[in-house]
Amino acid sequence: MKAKFIKYWFLIAFIALMLISYIGNNQPIDWRETYAANDKIPYGTFLLQEQLSSLFPGQEIRNNQRPFSEWIGDEKQGKNLILMNDEVDLGEVDQQLLMDFVSRGNHLFIASNNFSYEFLEALDMDAQVIFLFNPDTLNYMELVNPEYVRRQAKFTRLNDYAELRLSNGFGGDVLGIRSKNQMPNFVRIHFGRGEIYLHLNPRVFTNIHLLESPEYVARGLSYLPQGETIWDEYYKPFHRSEDNAFQLIRKNKALRYAWNLLIAGAILGLVFYAKRKQRAIPRIPAPENKSLEFIENIGDLYYHEGNHQDVIQKKIRYFYHNAHLHYLLQENDVNFWEKLQQKSGANEKTIKKLNDMILAFHTLKGVSRDFLFVLNGHLEDFYAQSGKYPSHE
Repeated sequence: MKAKFIKYWFLIAFIALMLISYIGNNQPIDWRETYAANDKIPYGTFLLQEQLSSLFPGQEIRNNQRPFSEWIGDEKQGKNLILMNDEVDLGEVDQQLLMDFVSRGNHLFIASNNFSYEFLEALDMDAQVIFLFNPDTLNYMELVNPEYVRRQAKFTRLNDYAELRLSNGFGGDVLGIRSKNQMPNFVRIHFGRGEIYLHLNPRVFTNIHLLESPEYVARGLSYLPQGETIWDEYYKPFHRSEDNAFQLIRKNKALRYAWNLLIAGAILGLVFYAKRKQRAIPRIPAPENKSLEFIENIGDLYYHEGNHQDVIQKKIRYFYHNAHLHYLLQENDVNFWEKLQQKSGANEKTIKKLNDMILAFHTLKGVSRDFLFVLNGHLEDFYAQSGKYPSHE
């Protein structure tokens, strides 16, 4: 009886694997900011894409899946182009094609947290984008058009936000502001025979926030005139080709189950086949790395203790020590951040975010784990861009 059971144990294991695959179907929430029209995740734009036909009734709605260089030069006037992304940093050729498209009499709506210096310079905008951390994750915004009732739109889960500091000579129109400090975050710039709309908080157009304040989103896009509207899907942070076979498998539940079972079964078969064929290999224990264990223990201690304030202070102190060691700069030097950017070669945006977050840390009474994660990410970006990682000297 025992031998018979062993004979069929592979089949029993495979059936058990099938059951586990179906039972464990609870997928974690995907919090990536894709801004993709087909994504129903919190920071996708599926709901907005579905509403475009209502915002522009009777007009053709097109999805762009190609780079600008392949099509935008042939477009005539009277069209709308909508770009939504975490950051707009186009190449020189794409940027020039986009400017030509607008100057011919078209309208461009861009929602992004940040814009490259070259893009703002091309618009002749004497303005500065300020990126700030929001500890309470709650924001109120409003549109300033006198034809609208000034209503505050409430948005939650906004850990950070961006706003504009405009010069006195700004020639465009301020369309929206952040209610708390009345700083603009939505402007219109006249460019050639067309217009460009810049919104600095793209998350408000995603699924999770559209459900919170749909009227704000609809009124913001209503500035675009009625006409053929092009929704960009190419310049996205997680752009994927819809013709990809693996993408099709991922989206189809039945195919995803079959694929997972196929892979698991193949691995299981290889494991047991190798176990039957290979001879016994003596086990040689690897040398123990006690220093790595020490680092992990110290890291666990800080994490479980939850003293984020102390960890951040040490990271900032270590950052200034690294700046002194590699670039001969002191924390209290005049124009410290400007000199650091010039000497390290790091991205200007990365330097600015670091400066803003360190200043914010010194003004806050308490910080969260999210603040620590965001600051650590900016520090890692700086070290990677400068090529000078922290030294223990």
